[in-house]
Amino acid sequence: KKKVKETLLKDGEATKTFKDCLVQIFGRFDADNDKLLSAEELQAFSRAANKDGHEFGVQEISAMQDMFDWGNDKSPGGLTLRGFVQMYTAQTKVSEAETRSDLLRLGYDGQLQPLPQGIQSPAETEGGQDLDGQLREFLTSDAVSMSFPSLTAQDRKQLHVLSKSMRLHSQSFGYSSSTHVFKPPEAAPRATKLPQVSTEGTVLFSGVELDSESSERLVRSFQDKIPAAWEKHAHHMTICLGSLAEARSNEAAGDSVKAEVRKLWPGTAVALRVVSLGKKDGVVALGVIGCPSLNKYPHVTLACGSGHKPVESNQISDWAPLSENQLICLTGTIREFRDTGAQSRSEILAQLKKKEAEILTIRQNVMTSLEDAEEELLLAALKERNLELELLREKTDDNGWNAVKAGSQKKNGRR
Repeated sequence: KKKVKETLLKDGEATKTFKDCLVQIFGRFDADNDKLLSAEELQAFSRAANKDGHEFGVQEISAMQDMFDWGNDKSPGGLTLRGFVQMYTAQTKVSEAETRSDLLRLGYDGQLQPLPQGIQSPAETEGGQDLDGQLREFLTSDAVSMSFPSLTAQDRKQLHVLSKSMRLHSQSFGYSSSTHVFKPPEAAPRATKLPQVSTEGTVLFSGVELDSESSERLVRSFQDKIPAAWEKHAHHMTICLGSLAEARSNEAAGDSVKAEVRKLWPGTAVALRVVSLGKKDGVVALGVIGCPSLNKYPHVTLACGSGHKPVESNQISDWAPLSENQLICLTGTIREFRDTGAQSRSEILAQLKKKEAEILTIRQNVMTSLEDAEEELLLAALKERNLELELLREKTDDNGWNAVKAGSQKKNGRR
């Protein structure tokens, strides 16, 4: 039975279903998410919608400014969503067939439902590259990344628009014209038991905390990128400063990304894909995709040199794409990291080891200086060591550290 086409207009106005469809198309081509279609974005739209790849000229765009709602709050302005609906309403009144042809090319059937393959017809760019066709072929392949080594600025912008419409992630690296497109990571399995989340203390930042298996896999896979003696981290990807509801950042971030962050919830399982490597003096990090972040380059700090901290990864500007076999997937949980005033066991243990190392170094220096000391000073040092040994021996019996450990377990409710 032949399906009945969805009505586009009712009483001269766009129907709700038609408007919903236009809202989706508008968002697809609003590459900078400023809620306006600039001249360049309108040209990208026209190339995709028109059968012959016709691009709106200066006179056509000027006519749109006069006929339809045009936002001028942000220079140089652009067609608003309301204006976009007005434009298609006017066109449909003149030629419904032309509108339906546009919708088909933009990926919608006669019932205004998205077609499986998204955008239907190749969108030829000025450089002559069938970007749409290449992306659709990439979608059906086993590869998880695709490189476009030489693109003009206009081709690159068109590629970003098309990738977004197909739910792919596109990223340009450095100052070259090379752009890479990545498939998103496979969805993370739903957690059967959500981790306990503390509500005490101020939220310092929010992020995706990697599970132990992913953290170990990350270090193992990129061990050759970690210089000797560097401290390994591979702990989390920062989403924003403060709580998810606050969605704060030290960098400029669009309202649409902040809105995505505010929809996230602590305890949610998340999958990430590693796509790039970034380096800076004293720090190395891995760029990831799969979760909204207010960082310009979402990443996981891999390791830091002596005297350097993970926060320095935010200053990395030189990122390089990884090869296909290095694009591993990670899993973790969204968490709000709080300043509770208390340290974790691992943090305390790390500090203890550091202090012990400092003590051993000082002891060695003291011992070297005592080799030429007088007998009286040597006897005093020996007395100090005997007292120290006696104290340490006391701590190793059942009344020492073991008693402290038992008391700590009882205090924490462990049996």
